[in-house]
Amino acid sequence: TKAHQIQELKYYQEERSSPANQFAEEINMLNAKNAQDLEVAKQKFTKLQDEHDIERNFLLQTIEANMESHKSKLSDLNSDYESKLKIAYEQRDKLVDEYEQTKSDYKKRLEVILEDNKSALA
Repeated sequence: TKAHQIQELKYYQEERSSPANQFAEEINMLNAKNAQDLEVAKQKFTKLQDEHDIERNFLLQTIEANMESHKSKLSDLNSDYESKLKIAYEQRDKLVDEYEQTKSDYKKRLEVILEDNKSALA
């Protein structure tokens, strides 16, 4: 009968749609899990990125501080070098002056001795 045929069709439709519905539910559950996993991954990535930015900024500040310290030390070394160089030049000039004076004194004494010798021989 017609009612029986309709009932059979409904039964077959339910049988066919049942696995399809089950499959659709599984897909929806997997999509929800993937969306949740993606959100967790995004949060982890954001956290790692924030930690990286903090570490990067710390390293940049450390490098900048070290560069300033290096500049200051270099300036101090240059200043110290210039000061010591000036002292060394002054000492050299003083020694040259003393040498010239000693040389002049010896030359005068030599002239006096030569005059004395000439007088003694004459």
